[in-house]
Amino acid sequence: MNIKRLIVCSIFFTIIVQTYCRGGILFPEDNNSADSVRHSIIFISDTQAPMGFEKIFVRTHNNEEATKILFNTIVNDSSVSSVFMLGDLTAMSSFENNWVTVDSFLTCLKTKNISAHAAAGNHDYLLTSSSGEANLSRRFPDFKRTGYTVRIDSAAIILLNSNFKKLNNFEEAKQQDWYINELHALERDSTIKLIVVGCHHSPFSNSSIVGYDENVRDKFVPPFLKSSKCRLFISGHAHTFQYFKNPANAGFS
Repeated sequence: MNIKRLIVCSIFFTIIVQTYCRGGILFPEDNNSADSVRHSIIFISDTQAPMGFEKIFVRTHNNEEATKILFNTIVNDSSVSSVFMLGDLTAMSSFENNWVTVDSFLTCLKTKNISAHAAAGNHDYLLTSSSGEANLSRRFPDFKRTGYTVRIDSAAIILLNSNFKKLNNFEEAKQQDWYINELHALERDSTIKLIVVGCHHSPFSNSSIVGYDENVRDKFVPPFLKSSKCRLFISGHAHTFQYFKNPANAGFS
């Protein structure tokens, strides 16, 4: 199976993508060239604390403690250059007091000159959508509700908004047109060697709780698979680690 067919669908905590870049060329991890530069790009999702009813009806598995451990590990890793948070940053992002842990994490990242970027999740729109998105935008100035790209050396990370119910018809069409045009532009850009696409909801998942998102599967995955530079599609939401090597044969119609 060609590596470009690899789709990582759901992450609860972190996944690290390490690249070694020299003159726009990617090298394997065992390359010891003196002019190689190492970067660890962190993807983390669903860092929200459990809500009240979840603590009663669902086992939380020391979720909040685990999140703090992961945050501390990321901050203290000298190889980390960028962090991408794939939605559900807090239980209800419209409330300022829910941001205490994430704000502390973001402050530490800033002191270490580690860039931070985010995609919106469903919890980030809970209760008051406008307040939740405003709180997200204040903390991540490059956030755009209809998608944006972050470039790191020879890699391009595209973050999309999979909260389709929060987008009107114009915004949904705008994001889709931008996404396709952006992939075409990156295909033609000789300085970009690989593309990662991320959003909150998973295009494929066998989770019995949240399942998979048909809109993400039908709108975001086909353009990804058509791009020769796309290597990784990554999402959150299902609170588990899953990967699908061949979505066409994954049992989904």
